[in-house]
Formats: sequence, structure tokens, C-alpha cells
Amino acid sequence: MPKKWKVFRIVVFIQIILLVYILGKIVLSKIETILMSNQFTGNPFIIFLTCSILLFSITFCSLNLYFLYKKFPNAEIFKTELIYFNILSKLYTFIAVILSLVIIFIGFELLSKSGNATDINRTGYKEYVVTLVIVVTMIYTSVYSSKLKYLILQNFTIGKINEIAEIKKK
Repeated sequence: MPKKWKVFRIVVFIQIILLVYILGKIVLSKIETILMSNQFTGNPFIIFLTCSILLFSITFCSLNLYFLYKKFPNAEIFKTELIYFNILSKLYTFIAVILSLVIIFIGFELLSKSGNATDINRTGYKEYVVTLVIVVTMIYTSVYSSKLKYLILQNFTIGKINEIAEIKKK
């Protein structure tokens, strides 16, 4: 396996770990709040949307790992797999772009409140950095997942052409 795909695999694993950590932290904090005060705090729609995006991202990363381990470099890809993967990939890229715009906006807000970026203990900076890492890995994953899909498809097609050429030689 080439080096860039090993790096891709490591980035996807790191992204899955961070996403599961954040999802668990959100769910556990909401459960703790409900148990302590017997009421639900926060906007349920925002929490549901956040958890849905996290679950979708975990699913997409798992799908990338499936393609990397089971289909790379030249296994057969079925048409339905390509259709689903294309839809998920485009949706994932859209979410990554929207989140990156939100992160840029939040970053400007945090910097304008504190005046400088040296106060790392200020509330929100740690969460901002973790979210920034996730968004950067989402963009990296989006780019390389499309390359992975096309590479597998290209290698499979070339393999089939070579098989047909060998059959014709006989």
C-alpha cells in the first residue's frame, strides 16, 4: 500500500476516534444534566443535528475504511456501491465546507472577544481547536475518498481489460 493511503488510513482512524469522543461527551453530558436536574437543557434541534452530523461522519469514515481494506487496489465495485458512495461523498463534502465556514466565523468571534490568541485557557478555545482538527480531517478525507474511489474503479477496469486481452490471446 502506498504511503499516502497509509496516511489516509491513520487520518480516518484519528477522525473516528475524535468523532466518537465528541459524540460520547455530548450524550453523556445531556444524560448527566437530565439525571441531576430532571430537565433537558439546550436546544433539542441543535443537539439532534450535531449528533446526526457526527454519526454520519463516523459512518462515512467507516465506509472509507471498508473501501480501503476490502476494495483497494483493484477489487470489483458494484454500481450500487458507487451510487451510494457518490451521494454520501457529496453530502460529506458539503457538510465539511459548511462546518469550515462556521469554524472560521467562530474563530473570528473568539479572537475579537479576547483580542489575541494566546489565552488558550479561555472557555471555548479547546473545543474550537478540536473542532478545527475535525474539520481539517473532514476536508482531507473528502478529497482522498474521491481519489480512492476513482483509483479502485480505474484499477478494476484495467484489470478487466487485461483479463479480456489474455483470453483473446488464448
